[in-house]
Parts: sequence; C-alpha cells; structure tokens
Amino acid sequence: MKVKIKCQHCGVEFIRQSSRKAKFCSIECARQGTIPWNKDKSGYTLPTRRNNEIANNGAKICNCKWCGKEFYNPAQRIKMNMMCCCLEHAKLYAKHKNTITAICKGCGKSFTVKIYKTSQTHKNGQYRTYCSTKCRKEHVTANVICHQCGKHFSIYHYALINKDNHFCSRKCLNEFQTLENAPSWKGGFHIANNTGHKIVMTNETYPKNSRTAKSGHHKKYRPEHRIAVEQAIGRKLDNNNEPIWHLNGIPTDNELHNLYVFSSRSEMMRAINGSIPFPNKSNVDMLKCQAYKD
Repeated sequence: MKVKIKCQHCGVEFIRQSSRKAKFCSIECARQGTIPWNKDKSGYTLPTRRNNEIANNGAKICNCKWCGKEFYNPAQRIKMNMMCCCLEHAKLYAKHKNTITAICKGCGKSFTVKIYKTSQTHKNGQYRTYCSTKCRKEHVTANVICHQCGKHFSIYHYALINKDNHFCSRKCLNEFQTLENAPSWKGGFHIANNTGHKIVMTNETYPKNSRTAKSGHHKKYRPEHRIAVEQAIGRKLDNNNEPIWHLNGIPTDNELHNLYVFSSRSEMMRAINGSIPFPNKSNVDMLKCQAYKD
C-alpha cells in the first residue's frame, strides 16, 4: 500500500510504501536532514569512539574533494590518500582531476581535456588543442595533387615547405627525379677523375636485368671523343683495341683534328715509349675513307 508523506527536510510530498520508514524524499535531503554523528541536536560534540580516534589516532573530519561535505576519515584511509566520502565521488574526482575547458582551434567548440604534465609553452600544462582527430585532420592537413601521377592526397601544412613531399609515394618521387629534374643533374655530362675526359649521356640504355638499370640509371654514359669519332667514320670502335689519343694533350678538346685513333693498345704504348714515331696529325679522315671503301 502506497502512502503520501512530507519530507522532513524540504517539505515536498512524496509517495512511499507503508511498510517502509523513509522520512526524506531523496538521499541529498537525508544527508542534510540527519544529525551528524559527532554532534547532538543542540550542536555540542558528543563523546563517541570516532571523536576519541580523531583526538588520539590521527583520524580527521575531512571535506570531500568532490562534493565538499564533511565526513569522518580514518587514519588508514588518510595514509592511502583517500579523501572522498564515497566510492562514486572518488571515481568522479579521478575522472575530472586536472581537467580544463579548452576551445578547439578548428571548429571553435569548447571541450574538456585532461592535463598530463607541465609544459613551458602552456601555463596550465600540455593539452590537446583539437576536440577530435577528425577536426584535427580537416584543419591541420591540406589536399595536394601529386606532381607525377596527379592523384589527390593529404599532407600536413608544415611538410609542404619541402618539395620532396609534393608526391603521393616514394615511387612517384623517384620517377620524377630523373634527368633534368634530378637533384644531382649537371647538364648530362661529367669529367672523369682518372683521365680528365668528358663523359656525356647517350640515348643508349642498359638491359632491364642489369644492376645499373635496377638502381634507376637507365641511360648509358660514354666518352665524348669516342662518340665523335664513331659518328665521323660511321661505325663502332673497339673499346679494347682502338684507343684514342688527344694530340694537344687537352683531354676535353674533342675536335676531330685533335684526335688520333691507334689500331691497338700495344701500338699506343710503343709510340709513348718512343719505339715508333709519335703521331702529329689526326687520322680520322683516313678512317672515313676506309669505311667508305668497305
């Protein structure tokens, strides 16, 4: 059977079962309406066991860190740093401890964030500046088109300073950085360190299965003086048996009148040693005539 009664603290009517002896409409009214355990109706302190423990053993009347109400806290709980009146309030305090309300840099909404450690940049500590990962991606990253394949991809704003990051993958970067676009491009030629000859790039390519082709260097580099002689006489020179000598001693002067083609390496060594007279005139025109007769 249900009965209507008035709350002894706030005076609001509430319904309860006749078999129960509830005098308050809620738990908050019951906490505020009951007489404290250490005082009587007049407010005087009573000689109870808990009061004796407070005086002798280090127990205290503490304020709850969550709700702020006074409660009896034994010495053992104080040693364990348990300063909340109940388990529910302890969980709420641990959840909202060291939290602040921050404003999202992206959308401008306010959100609660937990501070983990102190930082020199923020007075309140180090905390998140975006409310979610989705919001962070929308405002920190930018959509960029790959310079090689034209595909759209996302990248951080600070990474756009480096030009190597304007590609969707490493493969596209390697394909783009060839020939003129390569960072080490020197005009398609270089000077050999051992001989001083000018080495130029040709249209000839290495076979696909070779080590040089796998490393990305597809086009061959050859000495410019040998290419000039081969184009003049209309045939390929034998690399082992037809060496070329620069008559004026300048290895980068690849004019045809400055080049002499020996028939063999032994002939060149005999000319250097003085066994035979050293040539003083180019023989490229003579090789042209021989190729024309053949």
